[in-house]
Amino acid sequence: MATFLAQAVIVTACFVVALSQSLPSATDSPSQPKKKRQVDVLGLLTFGITMASFLVLVDRGSKDQPLPVVVTLAVMTAAFATAFLLIESYWATAPLIPLSLLKQGGAGFYFAVQILLLVAHFGMLTNLAPYFTHTENATNTVAALHFLPAPFGNAIGALVGGRLINKSKRYKLLSIVAVLLLVASFIAMLLRWHGRISIWESLYIFPAGFAVGLLASTQFVGVSSAVGKEQVATILSMFFLSGQIGIMIGASGSSALLHRVFRDTLVRKLAGKTDGKQVSVSN
Repeated sequence: MATFLAQAVIVTACFVVALSQSLPSATDSPSQPKKKRQVDVLGLLTFGITMASFLVLVDRGSKDQPLPVVVTLAVMTAAFATAFLLIESYWATAPLIPLSLLKQGGAGFYFAVQILLLVAHFGMLTNLAPYFTHTENATNTVAALHFLPAPFGNAIGALVGGRLINKSKRYKLLSIVAVLLLVASFIAMLLRWHGRISIWESLYIFPAGFAVGLLASTQFVGVSSAVGKEQVATILSMFFLSGQIGIMIGASGSSALLHRVFRDTLVRKLAGKTDGKQVSVSN
């Protein structure tokens, strides 16, 4: 909670700074006063509340909260999500997410891929250190070292992807290769990561990180070419926003799912034993 509050203060400060800034338009001249860039305040608020309520819903839903609490959070999430879509579609003059752009050049497809990609990747990364601390009794430092191949692979994949695209001027084939590599890495982890593993098997996350970095380069080029030059800045902002949504859902959703699966498994194995239900509920 303390970490969240600290981040909330930083986000609020950034929001205030953003509201106070102005960007020159193409028609501005040195003799003309700068026009304030309109900020979609209602869009920002409804979007923020939607994401916050959704994350709380995911967290509370994994812990057997009373049904009214879960229903209230679900209704709240749906209501603010609907309000956000209506504001962006019909009210905002400078929408946070221009929904009309989603239909241009398959841009919506790129956003969906980005969200799903980072949900899967960060869902795995979030639980990586706990996996090694529980299966191998590793210290937090050693468990964190197992995490390092992923960001290294990500950085190398992004660099290699950029170079290859710059030389070949093609990105779709690289996208297919990256997806196949990512799927193969996840299948290898699914089949081989059962309890203690060798140091070489722990490196399965390197090709996964490499594939994500490669896809980041190809997706960036693809979404940039989906719209006209005057809309590139907007579409890229939406693209990076979709990535942040994927990260939040992946990190929170995977932890909630793991907690739920662990609890259900514990309940099943302790069924019929003395104080078994009390022990399982407390966990």
